[in-house]
Amino acid sequence: MERETRPAIPPAEAPDELRPALEKALDGLPEEKQAEILSVVRVRFRFFQGPLPPPDDLKSYEEARPGCADRIIDWADRSLAHEHDAERRRGQTDDKLLLRGQLLAFAAALAALIGGCVLVALGSPIVGSILSIGSLVGCAALYIRGEFDHRQNSEKERQ
Repeated sequence: MERETRPAIPPAEAPDELRPALEKALDGLPEEKQAEILSVVRVRFRFFQGPLPPPDDLKSYEEARPGCADRIIDWADRSLAHEHDAERRRGQTDDKLLLRGQLLAFAAALAALIGGCVLVALGSPIVGSILSIGSLVGCAALYIRGEFDHRQNSEKERQ
């Protein structure tokens, strides 16, 4: 039976990670030898997404080292629990920062409003009115802007 010497994978079609080593190995060889070598080159890529490998791979790990599959599954469980805990803590921190910002903004607006009223009472009605009205308009603008941003983010999440 005659052996086919057609390459299984042309060097130009080899993955980027394999191409330099393949070109180096074939450099200086006659085309017949290159074709013979390439005829036995097989490239197999398997991709998976997520914390656990596919069941066949997990079985192979277990056969290679007993108890390894359990350790991998335990690691994935711990990793997932850690991610959930970190996300929960991040949400709590965001909520605290938002509340703190709202309280500070309220205190600043209240101080400006009281300061404006004091200025009006002390005989500077124009400056006091500008300060009071300016603080109220600023608070209203921030509230409206916050609502607008919230609605835009909600629409983006739904899409």
